[in-house]
Amino acid sequence: MNIYTECSICHYENEYKTNCSTRVQFVMKEGEFKMIECKKCGNLDNIFVDKFYAKRSKLAKKIALLLFLTGISLTIYLTYRTLQLSDSSGLVFIFGVCFFIPSMAFIIINKQDKVRVRSFNSLKFRSEHR
Repeated sequence: MNIYTECSICHYENEYKTNCSTRVQFVMKEGEFKMIECKKCGNLDNIFVDKFYAKRSKLAKKIALLLFLTGISLTIYLTYRTLQLSDSSGLVFIFGVCFFIPSMAFIIINKQDKVRVRSFNSLKFRSEHR
């Protein structure tokens, strides 16, 4: 998971990769403070864990959209070909279910990404730090 923080000097948004899904896990693994070097100005900041935040993943959105579009286009193509070759209306129901599957995959991937971001951002480690 990527988490982000702003540089105290230039306010550039710096990215940090971690396997932690909550701030508490982050503190247990990395400590309350993390030394981050700004990629823009080179400033070294000792960042408190509550200054980090998670954002929705662009990769997850792209994968979900790709799955959705591929599934929908394949379903439309197969439905068209099947209706062209036969008169069975029962097959339309089957392809309707096939239309439902990529839609659900899209919804589930987006929801999991929201939950991931919310679980990291919702709880602060401390309301104030020393």
